[in-house]
Amino acid sequence: MQGSLAKAALHAPGFTYRGTLLLLGSSLVATGAAAQGTTTIRLNDRLAFKPYFLGQFDGAGFAQSRSGGQAAGSNLRRFRVGGRLEVAEQVELGLIWDFGRIPGSIPTLWEAQASYVGLKPFRFTAGVFKVNFGLESMQGAADTLFLERNSISTITRNLAAGIRREAVQVQASGDRWNVSVAGTAGQAGPPDDGGQRAVVARAAGLLLKTDDVALHLGVSGEWVFDPRGGANLREVSFSDREQLQIDDTTPSLSTGSIRARSAGAFGPEIGLTWRRLWLQGEYYGLIANRSNAAGGGTLRFDGWYTQAAYTVLGNPRAWDSKTGAWGAPTPAGGFNPGAGQFGAVELGAGYSTVDLRSLDVGGGTQRVVSAVANWWPVEPVRLSLLYENARVEGGRSPRSVNAVGARAQLAF
Repeated sequence: MQGSLAKAALHAPGFTYRGTLLLLGSSLVATGAAAQGTTTIRLNDRLAFKPYFLGQFDGAGFAQSRSGGQAAGSNLRRFRVGGRLEVAEQVELGLIWDFGRIPGSIPTLWEAQASYVGLKPFRFTAGVFKVNFGLESMQGAADTLFLERNSISTITRNLAAGIRREAVQVQASGDRWNVSVAGTAGQAGPPDDGGQRAVVARAAGLLLKTDDVALHLGVSGEWVFDPRGGANLREVSFSDREQLQIDDTTPSLSTGSIRARSAGAFGPEIGLTWRRLWLQGEYYGLIANRSNAAGGGTLRFDGWYTQAAYTVLGNPRAWDSKTGAWGAPTPAGGFNPGAGQFGAVELGAGYSTVDLRSLDVGGGTQRVVSAVANWWPVEPVRLSLLYENARVEGGRSPRSVNAVGARAQLAF
């Protein structure tokens, strides 16, 4: 029912921010059904079902130095529905669809995987799922600090990891560590044909953990040794928008298609929590070995980000050994202003930069400064207000952008 209301609001003639209020209202009504601790359904002593839902409604406005960028508007950024079935605590089956993204997008298969978890501490997974790669990439879309991941995280995960990836993976984790290796193909569904072949690996963990401090170190790498994409062409491309996605305008920061024999990305990750303060950063170098038909040579790009947040109210971010990443803050109790309970509030800021220039490829440079306020009145509901300043030099369409974005989210 909630999805129907949201879709009706999106496609109503003359749609304005009334749609945001409609989604927010329906989200708050649905909160009772998604209350903490009620999202696992025990079918019998061998079967347990965990429903999965993520609804994110975004709106943004842009002030830009030139035309041709994203236009002010709104969209149902993510609308994922499905669940995971646990069988005798040995096997997990997951099936999730995404009905969101930009207006006009067709529904896509987000996850269809089977995992064997009966041989601790290992987890063996095959199917379509999000491969273990990168610190920010392993934070769920509901848990990231900003509305979208930093550009270098998006660019690297889209190469051979990220969501909707056809893959097989072996992963092992303990209380303070997480390692994995995977073989991946293309993303599920058109326009990909599944012909790509790559290896993805990650090792991460808490080097230090006390009651007040947690220090995370890790490294991730991916290598595409057969970069076939749509139309069976051996090519790769690197691009991203200004860390907001409201429409499908071609990104200003973009290398375009690169005919390549192989490509990869490698880099370290670091994170630190001290009581209510949380800091995180990653650096990645990217390599693309061009085919002789494209002039040969090795292209080298890179990028990094750093971000910090402080949990003003509620429980601060906690490290999860299953993902090797930090989750979102959580309310310390219910929403009851009369009792002094206002949920969880987080304030954050960050800086990111990407350089996609190498040899004769002028994909441009981008740097983004961001600030965000996040509020969880109750755990399933998140409201966010974002400001960012982005500058793209070179690339397809150089520009400077000031943007304000907002999100209403329901997740369980």
